[in-house]
Amino acid sequence: MLSQKYPWSAIGRIKGTTADGSGYYCTGTLIAANLVLTNAHCAIDHETGKLSTKIQFLPNVIDGHYQDIAEAEEVYYGTDFKESKELSPNDWAILRINHPLGHKYGYLGWKSIPSPTLVSKQKAFFFVGYSGDFPNDNYQKYFSAGAGWTASYEAGCSIVGEENGFLLHDCATAAGSSGSPIVGVIGGDPYIVALNNGEGKNLQTGQDIINYAVKISTIEEASGGN
Repeated sequence: MLSQKYPWSAIGRIKGTTADGSGYYCTGTLIAANLVLTNAHCAIDHETGKLSTKIQFLPNVIDGHYQDIAEAEEVYYGTDFKESKELSPNDWAILRINHPLGHKYGYLGWKSIPSPTLVSKQKAFFFVGYSGDFPNDNYQKYFSAGAGWTASYEAGCSIVGEENGFLLHDCATAAGSSGSPIVGVIGGDPYIVALNNGEGKNLQTGQDIINYAVKISTIEEASGGN
């Protein structure tokens, strides 16, 4: 993803520091001038339930380069993982940042679409995320910043079903792409239709089986649609 144009400009890298001082990164998307949508586990340590001591949003990072950075002043979330450390269909968070970067980079709307309708639109969605396996060896010669510092882009991925409150999708994901938007074009405009939040693996082989996503209706109901 080398484009600096909207809507891709609204997607960025989240850089966090846990309560014990460890660093991590995820993906987030501007959904208003000063609001960023991501996963709860990108703001809260799912093992301890503790909120990160620092969370920053860097929009439209390309090969490690970015023009702006904002810090989260407040975090709204669907789960704090204190009842369960397992992957949750409520694994969403909205960060209120200290600079209205959406005025410069734009921001995406979201739409809650019935699961059967999403499933019927095969290969219709886009996926952008700061995956830890990109750039891979095939592309590394074009980049200098290393893996996770340029977003990967996939067109033509699908929502394939719904299970236990999760949407299931086949977009290619890896660590770092947590919080990535699954984007659909509706009426000519891009909207977030689901929020990537994890991978299901074969425990014996470690191979990915399916990917999970948070339903937009889950976020809307909890946040009041704001």
